[in-house]
This record gives sequence, C-alpha cells and structure tokens, in this order.
Amino acid sequence: MKRFLNIIFLISATIAAQAQSKVALIVAIGNYEPSTGWSSISSQNDVPLIKAALIKQGFAEKDILVIRDAQATKEGILKAIDEHLIAKSTKDGIAVFHYSGHGQQVIDDNGDEIDGYDEALVSYNANMRYQKGIYEGQNHLRDEELGAKMDKLRLKIGSKGNVMVVLDACHSGTGTRGDNIRKHRGSDKPCAPDGYTSKTDKNEKNSIVSNARSTDKMASMVSFFGASPNELNYETEDENKNGVGSLSYAFSRVFSNAGKNSTYRGIFDKIKIEMSSFAPRQTPQAEGDLDFTILGGKITGKPEYFKVEKWKTDKTVTINGGELLGLYAKTKVAFYDIDTKDYSTAKPKATGVITSSSITSAEVTLDNPLDKNNALNSWIYVIEKNYGKLSVKIKMDISNASLKNSINEEIKKYPFISIVDEGADIIIDEGNKHSRGSQIKITSNTDYILLDEAVNSNTEVTIESVMTKIKEYSQANYIKGMEVTDAKMDVKFEFIPVETTQDGDRIIEKSRGDIKSKYDSSGILIIKAGESYKIKVTNNGTKDLYFTIIDIQPDNKINLVVPNAETGRTSHDYFIKRGESKELGDDDIIVFYPPTGNEVFKIIATEKPLDLSSIITTRGSGSRGENESPFAALFAETYKSSGSRGPNMPNVPQGSANVYTLTFKIVE
Repeated sequence: MKRFLNIIFLISATIAAQAQSKVALIVAIGNYEPSTGWSSISSQNDVPLIKAALIKQGFAEKDILVIRDAQATKEGILKAIDEHLIAKSTKDGIAVFHYSGHGQQVIDDNGDEIDGYDEALVSYNANMRYQKGIYEGQNHLRDEELGAKMDKLRLKIGSKGNVMVVLDACHSGTGTRGDNIRKHRGSDKPCAPDGYTSKTDKNEKNSIVSNARSTDKMASMVSFFGASPNELNYETEDENKNGVGSLSYAFSRVFSNAGKNSTYRGIFDKIKIEMSSFAPRQTPQAEGDLDFTILGGKITGKPEYFKVEKWKTDKTVTINGGELLGLYAKTKVAFYDIDTKDYSTAKPKATGVITSSSITSAEVTLDNPLDKNNALNSWIYVIEKNYGKLSVKIKMDISNASLKNSINEEIKKYPFISIVDEGADIIIDEGNKHSRGSQIKITSNTDYILLDEAVNSNTEVTIESVMTKIKEYSQANYIKGMEVTDAKMDVKFEFIPVETTQDGDRIIEKSRGDIKSKYDSSGILIIKAGESYKIKVTNNGTKDLYFTIIDIQPDNKINLVVPNAETGRTSHDYFIKRGESKELGDDDIIVFYPPTGNEVFKIIATEKPLDLSSIITTRGSGSRGENESPFAALFAETYKSSGSRGPNMPNVPQGSANVYTLTFKIVE
C-alpha cells in the first residue's frame, strides 16, 4: 500500500512539473529613496488591480510575486526576475512582467543607441540627476539589461510559450499647464551631464524592451507602454478616488474581460478606448506581434455568467464580479438555474440590483427572497447595465474673490462637480499669468482651451458660460468611456482614405488609398489635418439595424457625424441589413481639421432609428419621452446636471444597443 501511494505521489509530481506555468512579477515603486530626487506617485494602488486581473485569468496567487519600494532596487528587480519569473517558468508556460514607477532616459553607457540615450526604468535607489563620478546612471535598469533578462526568460519557456510586459512609466515628455495638477510618471529631463545633447530626435519609438532579440526558440513577447516617448504618463483615479496609473487601470479592466480568443491587438484597441476618457493626453503604445491570441489563449477568459460568492441573507448576496468586470451600483442582475445559456427565453428565480461593488466583487440586494441553496446553485446574468457616475474635477485659480465665491456657490448645486487641488480635469484661471487681464480662461488637463473670454460686468453671464463648458466637458468624457456590446447587433465601421475634388458645391471622391498605411508601428491610426475619409459600415450581427455615428474631438466637443443635417437625411435613412457591408456616399465624406490630439468615433447600432440630433441641438431637452431608446435616454441624461443628486444615469437593458469605438490621433 505504501509503495502504491509513493507511485501515485511520483506520478502526480511528474504531472505537476510538466504543467504549463503561469507566473507573474509586479514591481511597484511609489515612494523613492528621498535622496534620489524623485516625487512620490501612486504605484502601490496599481498592485491590487493588476493582481486581481491576473487571478481572474487563471494565475494562482502564490505564483504572483510583488516587490515594492525599497525591495525594488536595481539588484532587487533583477533578482526577482531571476528567482521568480525565470526560475519558476516551465516549457510552453506564460509569464507577465508589470512595472509601475518612474521611467527616464539616461546617457548611453556603451554606444549602442543611435540617439545617445538608453531608455530605463527608475529603480528605488536611482538618482534623478547625473553627477559625474558620483552618479552616472548605475542604478537605472537600462533597456539592454531588461532585454537580456527577457531573452533568458523567453528561451527557457520556448517557442510555444508567451511573455507579456506592461510598463506603466514613461521616459520623456514635455511639461504643460496640466502638470501642476496631476501626478505623472517619468521626467522630461534625461539623466545626463549638463549640456549633453541627443545625437538624433529623442522622441523615437518606445524601446525599453525592444532590444530583446527574437528567434524561433524563444517565446513570443508583446509589450504595452502607457505613453509615446514624447509624452508624459499621467495618473488617473479609480472609482474610489484613489490615484492609479492610467495604463494599469485600463489594462486591469480590459485584461479581466479578455476571452480565450482575444488578440493583443483587440486588447490594445480596448486599452486605447479606456484611456481616451481618463488619459486623453496620452497615446499608449504596443510592440510585438499584436495579432497573436493573448498569452496563447492560456487564460481563463471572461465569465459568461457570475456566481454567488457569499450568501448573507435571503435578500442579500455577494457575487464574484466587480468593477474590473464593469459591474457598478444600480446594475440589474437575474438569477437562473445552472446551465441556462440563453437567459432571454428563461424565467429567472429572482432579480436584484447591485448596491455596491469593489474591484472583484459586488453586493446584490434581491427583489424577492432566495434561500441559500437556490442562490448558490444559480448562474447570474446582467440584464440592465449601469455605466457609473458622471463626474468632473475642477481646480480654480481665480484672483477676483467675488467671482470665485459666486462660481463656488453655483458649483454646489451640481454634486457631480468637485473642487480639488490635484488631479483636476479642468482648470479655471482668472487674474494670473495663465489668463490675460480680466479674462476668464478654462483649460482642460490636456491643455485645450475650452473658454477664453472677458469677465462680463454681469457676473451671472460669466457663470453661465463657465458652467456650460464644465457640463459639456464632463458629458463628452462620460460618453467616451461607454461601451455597449451585443453580438446580435455587431455593427462596425472603418475609414477609407480618399483624395477628393470639388464638383460645384459638392466634394466627390477622386481616388482612394489603403487605410493600413495610416497606422504606425504601434497600431495607432494617424490622420493628418486636412485629409479626407469615407466610412464603410459592416453588420456582422443577426439583426437588421439602424446606425448613428458621433465624434468626440480632442477638446471634448461632441459632433453628430451620421446623420449629417447638411445632407437632408434623417436617422431613418441610415439602415443596414444583417450580413451587409456598405460605403456611405460622397455626401458623407469627412474632412478632419484641428484641434490635434486623440479623437474618438462611436457607431451606435439600434433596432429603431436613434435621433440624437434633437438631443445634441437642444442640450438634452429634445428627448422623446417614455418610448424613446434607452440609449437616447442615457445620452440625454448626461446633459441634465441640476438637482440635489445630479444626473440620474439610467440603465441600458441588454440587447438595446451596440456601440463600437474607434480611436485615432489627429496630427498637423
């Protein structure tokens, strides 16, 4: 018997050893050694987000190593890579390296960089400033050093394995007005001697890990970066107002919702969409073969349903999904028998409303009692989704005490507006170096001027102008981040670059180009001001549908693209049958103009015509009453800002709309 048990143990151990490993290393440096000169940032708040996302996708907690602050010296990071990532990885396994902290360019120490700078991660004890003979970058973790470790890791895992690197840092960038109110990661000043000049333009491709060579014996590797090399990487806030890295926040939400067949390109597209709403100044980057399935498909995948995690009473339960999976307060859920795959035709055991949610779980209050056994033996589906609260943060630098007090009093009427000293979305200047004379100026944290006008002798007129701009900005930000998906209503669009000519009053197509040529090496669609495009719409769903297209400019101005009022067409004219692809005509050719920056287009597919033109032109008062589309009601509600509780954002029932988003960058 003892011999038999030993044999079983040896077989089990052999199987375990042969199992494909899933290992991860999270490096978070928020509080640097004081003598280094680096500011404190919120890297510690990234850890639970990334860790929860990894666990959701099948990583065991014991295989996720976190090193923080003083543990993360250069030697500490390299040791953790050696003794955890590499040592615990197995053939055909997967590995993830995540870094949250400062990044910096540092003078090249071996002549291998054409611009004279290495890209580097800033370890806990790495100084910000170069001092010849004292500090010359020896504690910075340079690109070739990290690349060499990634080589070693990839060779051990082998060609069927996968490595993913996420760097929530930046290495350069230009400071602007918004820098005074938001924390950023990295420095626009390289660690180099005074007077040292770059050999070439330093604003090149992000290359912190691109030195890792690629052979047919190595695991594939894809890397994500929080910003392009000429941009600073700013922090944002999570739902609980905690400062977090913008890439970490976006990545954790997107990765948690990834399916087994999701590609890196699909993940990257969704990261860009997420970041467009809370980090619009940044252009996230990616390197590697983006068309591979993420981590080789060796992830758990997004759950199709949720389960009861804890039964508290017959009217209160906790479920195993939270903010990372898009579950917010007021979302409605329904409980069905296990194995109910098409809940649209099934009768639920009970329904309920999410009353609160954390990163990984949510509390549900049931509409009718459900005993413990019934609750635990249920599959739970979302039947109406809420997209969270409308909110905007304001910083005021106003010298006119009377005007400042009047604006303060007006803001108190709008609970979704908060006044802050750090992390503001909008800055209001008057009587300081940023405004001229008696001008009042409103600037977004992306440095777009939203308002610049003389203070009116009638204070109420000025206050109305200020409040209108604040509300418009917050509405656009909310709409930017909204994603509604339904496979039965899967309508997408793409741009077709065209050359045009004038035919009387009309612009008509003369020739066309290839949209692929408009994407840069990181998969960012780059459109030059003055270029013209047609739109091709495709219905991959199973229903005949109407569609509407809206544009959110870099300065957060919302435009209705389709239907275009100048053509005389209405929402009834934009219809597409299931399985059909169609190009919009010359009358709908789009010419792009400044402002430059990150822009967002959304196509909204619905079973009935969606008239947003009346809502936009009347600032929300043109909604149609009880029979209007749920999406139109949500859109209209973003304009309604007064009252003791602010806008009451309605739920969107599953199956009422599908929203597809395309992000791109307008350049001169």
